[in-house]
Order: sequence, then C-alpha cells, then structure tokens
Amino acid sequence: MKRKAHVSKSTYRAILSIQKSRDEPSGLFISDRFFQPEKEHNPHHLLWFLADVFLLSCLMGGLMVLFFAGFSVPVSLWVFPGLLFLCIGTTALFHSSWCLRHRLATGITLLILYLFLLFLCQDAFFTGVRQFAALAGETLNRTYNGEQDLAAAAGGDEAGIFLMLASIPVMLWLGVSLFQKNSFLMAGLLLFPLLALLALCGAADHVTALFLMLLGIVLSMAFTGPKRQHRMWGGANRQLKKENQIRFQSVQKKSAAIMLSAFLLLSVPGFFLVRPLLSVSLKPARQVSLEIQGRFLTKMMKLLPQISAGEWNLNAEAIGGGVQDGAIDSREGYLLEEVEDLRLTLSTKPKETIFLKGHIGTVYENGAWENHYGTTFDGAAMNWNTEGSPRLYIQNLPFLRTAYALAQGESEDPDVASAMSVFSVEPAEILVERINANDTYTYLPYGTYLNDYYEVNLGDGAVAGQSEQEDRFYFFFREDMEKILSVWNALEDTGNVLDRVEESYRAFCETNHQTDCPGMDTLQKEVEDVIAKNRWSADQDFDEITSWIRQYLAKNYQYQLKPESVPEGRDALKYFLFETKSGNSVHFGSAAVVLYRMFGIPARYVVGYEIPESLFSVQPDGTYTAVVQGDNAQAWAEIYIPGIGWTPEDMTPGVIGTYEEVGPGGERIGVSGEESSETETEADTGTQEAAADSEDEDSLRSGFGGLYFKQYSVEEIITVLMYIGLGVLLVTGLICSGRFFCRTFGYDPFHRYSREQCLVFIFQSFYARMRRLGLPRNADSQSEAFLLFCEAELNRRCPEAVSLLRPSVDKLYRSCFGEKPVSKSDISVMRRILRASYRTASRPGR
Repeated sequence: MKRKAHVSKSTYRAILSIQKSRDEPSGLFISDRFFQPEKEHNPHHLLWFLADVFLLSCLMGGLMVLFFAGFSVPVSLWVFPGLLFLCIGTTALFHSSWCLRHRLATGITLLILYLFLLFLCQDAFFTGVRQFAALAGETLNRTYNGEQDLAAAAGGDEAGIFLMLASIPVMLWLGVSLFQKNSFLMAGLLLFPLLALLALCGAADHVTALFLMLLGIVLSMAFTGPKRQHRMWGGANRQLKKENQIRFQSVQKKSAAIMLSAFLLLSVPGFFLVRPLLSVSLKPARQVSLEIQGRFLTKMMKLLPQISAGEWNLNAEAIGGGVQDGAIDSREGYLLEEVEDLRLTLSTKPKETIFLKGHIGTVYENGAWENHYGTTFDGAAMNWNTEGSPRLYIQNLPFLRTAYALAQGESEDPDVASAMSVFSVEPAEILVERINANDTYTYLPYGTYLNDYYEVNLGDGAVAGQSEQEDRFYFFFREDMEKILSVWNALEDTGNVLDRVEESYRAFCETNHQTDCPGMDTLQKEVEDVIAKNRWSADQDFDEITSWIRQYLAKNYQYQLKPESVPEGRDALKYFLFETKSGNSVHFGSAAVVLYRMFGIPARYVVGYEIPESLFSVQPDGTYTAVVQGDNAQAWAEIYIPGIGWTPEDMTPGVIGTYEEVGPGGERIGVSGEESSETETEADTGTQEAAADSEDEDSLRSGFGGLYFKQYSVEEIITVLMYIGLGVLLVTGLICSGRFFCRTFGYDPFHRYSREQCLVFIFQSFYARMRRLGLPRNADSQSEAFLLFCEAELNRRCPEAVSLLRPSVDKLYRSCFGEKPVSKSDISVMRRILRASYRTASRPGR
C-alpha cells in the first residue's frame, strides 16, 4: 500500500539538496530524485507514426514528382502506392526498438536485401538507367536548345522502376537524418544538391511537387528543432528515460503540427499576395542565375566529350557565346565561356578578320530576324540563266566573278589583260572543324565556293548544317576580292554571264532587302534630315553613311553583354532603340540593318563567328590554326555593295570589322586626316569618345532602379564571396572560442547568467575533465567514488587544491537545491580547482 508523505517546506528543501541519505527532521531516506509530471503523457504511438509517415511522404513524393514530371518519365499506377509503402516501411524500421538497439546488424541486413533486390531486377534496372539517361538528355536539349543526338527512349516502366529503386537509399538517408540523428543539416546535404541539379536541368518547374517539397522542408525544420539530451535522461531501463522520451516526442510532434497549421493557413493568402510579384523582373537575380547556368553548361560541354570519348557533345545556343537564331531578346541565352566551338585551319596567313556566317535574317517580325524570301527568290532566279542550283550559284557568285576576273589577265583584249595582270592572288583554303557549335548551320567565310554537296536554305539564306563535322572551302579574302572586283567593274562592257546575273541579283536585293520596320517614324525622319543635309546617295556614299551610323550608335547607345529582358508584349528592337538604349552585338547589328535600309542600302542581319587574325598561330607544317570559342560569336549587319556582293559591317562599339578594316571608333585604317573630309573627322572623333564613354559606363555601372553598381565577373564575385565567407568563419570561430572559454571557466562578461549557473558551468567542465582522465562513464557526481577519484587526480597535479574539493562540491549542491547563495569567492574556488585539473601530473614515485 502506497502512502503519500506530507512534509514541510524545509523538509522538501532537504529532499532536493540531499541524495542517498536520511533527513533527520522527517525520518525519510532519500534514494534518488527526479521531477514527476502532474499529468502523465499519452504516447499516441499510432498518431506519431502516421505523422512521421506524412513527413517522409511529403519529401519523397515531391522529389519523385519532380523527377517523373521534369524528365517526362512515364508514370504507372503502382508508382505512388509503392512509394507510400516504402515510406511506411522506412518509418516502421526507425520506430522499431530492436533495429535501434542493433543498428549494425540492421544496416548490414538492409544492404544485403537491397543488393538482392537489385540482382532480381537487374535487367529492368539497367534498361531503366538507359531510358532515364535518354529522357534526361532530351530534357537538357529542350532546356538549353542542345543539338545532341540521343537514342530514343523506349516505352515501358523500366525508367520508373529505376527511380523507385534509386529512391530507397535516399529514403533511408532521410530516415536516419530525421528519425535517428534528428538533424536537418544531414537531410539538407542530400536534398538541396538534388534540387539544385533538377533546377539546372530545367526539371524543377512542377508547382505541386515544389509545394510538397516546401511543406516537407518546413516540417523537417520544425521536427528537428527540439534537441535530444540523452545524457540527462538516465539509463535505458529507467522510468525517467521513458518519460523524457515521451515528452520529447510530444514536443516534437506538436511543434510540427503548429508549423503545419501555420503553413496551410498562410499558403492560401500568401499565394495571392506573392503571385503578382512573380511577374516582376528581378534583374540582378536573373543575371546571376544566367551566369550560374552558363557556368554549368560550360563545364558540361567540356566534360561530356571527355567521359564519352568524344561521342557526347552538348551544342547550346548562347548570347555572348555560341550562335543562336535571329531572336533579339536574350531571355533564353546563356553566357558560355572557354567552350571550343570551332577549330579553323588556314593554308596561308590571314590578312584580315575572318567572318564566318551562320544565321541570316532578312525580315524582322515578332522580335526575331527570319528569312521568308525562299519562294520569291526561286521565282526571280528562274530568269537569271544560272547553271545548276540558283541558290548555290548566287552563293558562289563573288568567288566565281573574282576567279573569272583573275583569269582575264591572259585575255586577248590588251586593256583587260593589262588591268587584271597586276593581280597575283590565289584562293585560300580553310578547314572548319565543328566541335560544340550549333550544327543547324554550316559556317563559311565571305567569298567562299561551295560544291553541290551543300544546301542553301530559303533562297539566298544560310547554308544548312551537315552531318560531317569538317568542312573544307576555297575562298578569297575580302580585301583581295574587293580590289579585284573594283578594277573589274571599272572596265567597260565586260559583258559576261556572271556580271549580268550579279546585276539581276542586285536588283532583287534592292527590292526585297530594304523593307523598313514600322513604327519608327521618328528615326526615319532623323535619317531623312541627314540625307538632305549631306546630299548622300545610297549608290555611292557607303563610307560616309557607314561612318555616320557607327557614330550615331556609339554616341546614343551603350554596350552591355547581358542586357535586361524585354517585358512581355513589347517589341525587342524598339525597346532597345527607344527605351533601354543598352544592348550587345545582337541589338547593335539589328539597329544597323534598320538604319542602312532607311538610307536605301540593302542590308541583312547575320549571326556567326568573328575571328581576328591575331587569334591564328602558325603551325610546323606552315598552316595557321585558331580555336574559336563561344565568346567569339557575334552579330553584325551585312550590306550589298554593287559589283562586289554582301559585305559585313560590325557596328558593335569597340569591335573592329567592316568591309574595309576600321578602328574601334570607325576611322579608316591607312587614311590620313588630310585625305578625310571634315565630316569624317568629326564623326571619327565623336565615335571614339562615345565608344570610350560607353565602355567606361558599361564597366562602371549596371542600371537597376536608378542605382548604378560596378559590374564584376563571376570569378571576382566568387573570390569576394570566398573572402567574405572566410571572414565570417573566422569571426564565428573567435566568437565560439570565446564563448566556450567563458562558459568553461564560468566567466560572464555580459551578465547573462546567475552566479549559481556560472558555478554549475565550471563544475560541468570539471566533470568533463575528469571523464577524459579516466572517470567511469556512469559515475555519480555525488558518490564517494567520484570524490576519491577527483582527489587522487588533483593530488598528482596540485595537492593544495585537494582540500578545496569536498567543500566546493557540497556548496554546489546546497546552492542549487537549497537556498544558500553563491558568492564570488565560491566561483573563484571552483575555478581554481578546474585550473588545477589541467596542470601536468607528476610521475608516480616522485
């Protein structure tokens, strides 16, 4: 029969302050003490089990939906019931007391069972790996406009089986993190890299899955918030241990339930509040995101050929790297650096910048330059008396006319022979090896001759890409071709078929390549005023018009490699010309085409590669090679010069390249100031200043909401962040070290703790020190064995401190469980005992 003992207040204090002794006033023998709750907690094992299953299901369900939906993996009816069954089994495993007591045996058993399961399903597993790899490759191609040829993913459930089998280790890791280690950091070490990988692959865009993942992460943070204090709960078989375990689970689940309720209550209004903000363009975040994705693509484009013996190549469109289509807005572009796109080999030393044409656009509509003149060209070419394919004939026309003019050096006509015999020019040979460049196009220089193997798209448009990765061409350098054809055009009545075809094609270009963009009346009026003032003619004043356009663009617009995206519903070209006035070569090339057409000069938009002659290096066999990277991609305008053909004009500030080589400011190389007109001199000076201002402004600022910040490269940003991180770690380490020292020796500079707490901190450090010196693990700090062990260790290190030990320990317990106050001298004495324990022990026998 149990009886309640009614004790006085003084007797209750004695019970708290004395252990394993008799209290004389009450006659009670105190064997142990712990706090007994007034109301016992109901463990609710089934409820807690279901809560753990729900948490694990949120995380795994969201992750699996991202993989299935992001990579277009076929979903069978058994997938999600099977996933729920795995979540239930994993939760039951970590709720089993036998598995928790025999962790090593449990781990080995699970490993054997998992390997046995893989053995049974090995055919489906490896087939699923191949299917999933094909689906992942298709997703990468779709996300980054890749051109990698991949084996078609066969239908079936094998990819789903692979994902289910691969999810088992992930599920066990989360179970260990959340249910055993109670560590959200451990779970995040797996979850966040997976989410980052899915985001980079373009597979993390499923709203429901992201909502489940967010819910699971929030619940995990609340779930792992309460900390276990096993050392203060007592032994495994003690009632105190069991009660503390029940209380911990109660606090843990209640905190998760509160967080779940708050999450659900805030998610509905939060959706309507946050959703309008999703349409806001976060320019700095978007630029950083594009740079990160560009870095990822760069590494992937380098890594894939290395690990696949050259069989895998990821060809991606890029802005500021790589050749894309005619779209102006760079919303979907990525900055790819140090990626080898092409490798060029020239038979002779280059004399000028090499322009390799890729995409050619003739009509601007819906924010992109396209070519819609295929049918029109074919109909007109039927009357030109061309041999073979009219498209190839027109493509080869500059080369054929130059070669024919050179051959007339041996003409029977003395005037023709005298004029052309002064030229001793041979066509150069170029080998273009495609590595990572977009294989939609064949990249060829101006003045190239193509055989019947090649196909020209849409009349006089771009040359279609070939399955072969090497193209060998013969071509004339633009400088030589212009000199030869200029002399040839000056001769009277040459009267050959090639010249008549050139005249017919010139008329076609003047008719079809001068279409202006509507809605630019202000700019058109400005151009008309310039024409009227200077009395320029579109047939003769090419140099003056080109100089004016270069000056106009450099003075009124600034170069920016990664311009802001065009808002929805806005025209990209007009947005650049009349609002932002900040863009890259795509925008400057487009603007130049529009301005040339306003002056009455036929012009087209071209995207390709611009390779300066300094990039070529001589080889032992006498050839010259150059490796063309993605950042050599460029957009420019090309104009039709009568009697010569299409000629490139790059109007990007600071870039060299026109049909006659010009400097960064637009000045003609080799033309003195005396020979230039006053208009040209003023234009050159203004252009140089504008280009320098544009360059300075671009390097010093990036507009955002009226504020301007200096632009840094990704390497500089990463370096600064690394130094900041190291500084934060250093300061954090110093703070933690100082806090540990103060807590260990009971110092309280900020007066956060009472004297009793400081005394307990010092005693805890002393107890930990004795443990390191050999004190048994379960030694009671109030037992005689503990005191004898401590006295023996102190006697070896500082005999003077032995006499202070017992009074100090007694003072500690009486101050903590009684009413006796703690003085500063009590703290100093306990600190002296702790310091004495760290002294060097004397050897036995001395």
